[in-house]
Amino acid sequence: MRRVASILIAVGFCLGLAACAPAQPKSVTPMPQVVESSPAEAGAQDATVSGTAADDVCATASQSGDAGVCVLEAVNETAALSFTGYRVVKLIGGSYDGAVEIIGAEQVVVTGASMASDITIDARNAVVKMSTIGGSLSVAGGRGATVIENTIGGNLVCADDAEVRGNSVGGDTACAARN
Repeated sequence: MRRVASILIAVGFCLGLAACAPAQPKSVTPMPQVVESSPAEAGAQDATVSGTAADDVCATASQSGDAGVCVLEAVNETAALSFTGYRVVKLIGGSYDGAVEIIGAEQVVVTGASMASDITIDARNAVVKMSTIGGSLSVAGGRGATVIENTIGGNLVCADDAEVRGNSVGGDTACAARN
């Protein structure tokens, strides 16, 4: 019931934004609301968003005007988010109640964020620092990762060449870390 109410609020919010938005000079095809996401162009900035897809959140709250780049600062999100197809994803501050998955990005930065659930990152470069993660943190990808000064309630699993230091981990740590 709570999830249905959140979806209805998000749909109403999106419809309100669409009605107030200036006309676009190019043709825009409406995207269906889905859990998996692809790059969305950034729109209005809002500090509190309650959508079900990363595209919706990025479209309404991203600090970047570039397609393929989602920069969320001080956003409070209740739904699980899956960022797929973005070049850059930055979660700076804010709180995220649902699981967060960031797949295929070139650059990911999570700093000062409060994550109530698991966060999974598979990116070329990833930095996770000074964040509180209630669940597990899994970081994989190409060139490496930096995981420093986080509080992690669950497990920490990271890439072989990750820099890992100063973390408080409640579960197991599986990292062949370069310190």
